[in-house]
Order: sequence, then C-alpha cells, then structure tokens
Amino acid sequence: MKSFTQKEVENNVFKIFDLVKNGKNILIKSDRDQENLAVIIPYKKYKSKGYRQLGILEGKASYKIAKDFETSDEEILDL
Repeated sequence: MKSFTQKEVENNVFKIFDLVKNGKNILIKSDRDQENLAVIIPYKKYKSKGYRQLGILEGKASYKIAKDFETSDEEILDL
C-alpha cells in the first residue's frame, strides 16, 4: 500500500487517481504527526460483496463467507 501525507495528496491528486484506477490502495497520513487518517481503495474492491482486507496476508491467503452467514462488523471486532 502506497502512503501519502495530506500535502502530498494535494500535490499529487492525479497520480493518486491513476494508482487507485490501477488497483492500488492508498493510505493518507497527517502532515504533522504521520497519523493514519484514511485509506482510498479502488471502487471495485469496495463494491465487491464481502470485501475485507487481509492486511499482511493480502494476496497470500483467501477466504469465503457462506451466503447464510450473518454478523455485524462490531460482532467480529469483539471476538
């Protein structure tokens, strides 16, 4: 995942759009303390049903959620 500070986003917005268009996730950090603020993901990933980023296992692992499985994000995070 490529990261940009707020100022870099302002100066490179078209480059960022191209990266996202080509399937890259973008991390936005604050200028002052480098705190993670947001992630921009390609719309296809966002829109795909059941998308959950696997972090360090992205591209190395996979999963499938059964169609009858029902739970909220809060329930999963409380496990």
